[in-house]
Amino acid sequence: ERVELLDATGTSIHNFRYRDGWHSLSNGHGFSLTIRDSSATDPNLWTVKDGWKASTIFDGSPGLADPDLAPDPGSVVINEVLAHSHGLDPDWIELYNTTAHPIDIGGWYLSDDDSNDVNRMKYQIGEGTVIEADGYKVYVENQTFGDPCDPNTIEAFGLNEHGDELVLVSAIDDVITGYRNYEDFGASPSGVSFGRHIRSDGTNNFVLMEENTKGEENSDPRVGPIVINEIMYHPEPGGAYDKEDYEYIELLNVGTSAVNFIDAAAGAPWMFTNGIKYAFDEASPLIVEPNGYVLIVKDLDAFASRYGQPLNADRILEYDSGKLDNDGEKLEISQPAIMDYSWQDQEHIRIDRVRYSDGRHPDGEIPDPWPEEGYGDGKSLNRIDPKGYGNDVVNWHARPASPGTDNHP
Repeated sequence: ERVELLDATGTSIHNFRYRDGWHSLSNGHGFSLTIRDSSATDPNLWTVKDGWKASTIFDGSPGLADPDLAPDPGSVVINEVLAHSHGLDPDWIELYNTTAHPIDIGGWYLSDDDSNDVNRMKYQIGEGTVIEADGYKVYVENQTFGDPCDPNTIEAFGLNEHGDELVLVSAIDDVITGYRNYEDFGASPSGVSFGRHIRSDGTNNFVLMEENTKGEENSDPRVGPIVINEIMYHPEPGGAYDKEDYEYIELLNVGTSAVNFIDAAAGAPWMFTNGIKYAFDEASPLIVEPNGYVLIVKDLDAFASRYGQPLNADRILEYDSGKLDNDGEKLEISQPAIMDYSWQDQEHIRIDRVRYSDGRHPDGEIPDPWPEEGYGDGKSLNRIDPKGYGNDVVNWHARPASPGTDNHP
């Protein structure tokens, strides 16, 4: 909410708005929200996440300066994880010091359970462990956190190939303090790591990596073989149908091999796992060659009446249900994971994800960077580089609809 301090004449001395999502430890976990530099002269630092941190000690420090015992948020991060090794290298967790100075993480904890403080304290990092500036520290499952014989292991744990969470917390004298880094991730293919990818706006996504780079700088994200290439989320009104009936999503095979949307090894179909509800039909298997297009449309008749029948599309298919949100949402297409046991629920490996917006929803003082031209004027969101990372606004622009053909430059 907004907080304002007035003097006796009613003149504003200090006026800013804080948000509950800035730092999770201060959002119901017992730590206060603390300004990082109370002597700063830039009033804008009070209105942004980077100006704040969770307090060092539980319950905060009312009436006292916050003890300078924990590093600033984002100083040490969970940078890369191999959670699905299957007889190759054992699973591992890589930490990275993002700063220009060494950081002592001795006594901190790693865990795969962020539900409470006891569960966050599964593996204690050895005293005197220092990560050098711009340096890495790797923990291998069978030598550290998964080894019950390791003296630092409080409760041995492993990483789940079908999805898991990881948390790193600071501690002093076995008491958790106010530094926390958290990542969760979904199912992964065997031998493929998840890693931290920095987007154009400075935020990061934890995504499948093109290469495993244990103890080194992360590779680019894994892209494809199927990508979301065009999104018509808010069509122009007109014609014989409701405007939402003209929605469509264009998929493109950017790989070098044909893709079968019914995965023989998993015995299950590909599907959209966010945004719309659609699973590819096992009774009518779809195989898409390299550079081939697939169109998933809201209404087949409405689509044909406005856009015709694109010659380059391998198939035009209709949503099972749902619609694309005009304000923006997360679209996600996934392939089925190979399950170890038939009684397990089918998990899916995310292949491509785009969290789009309409350009009209600023986040506090930060403007919405997505183009407004896709909002109901006949233009769609076009991916600029089909082989580039998709969940980043820098790789999208609004252009005239082009279903089943190359996107407009």
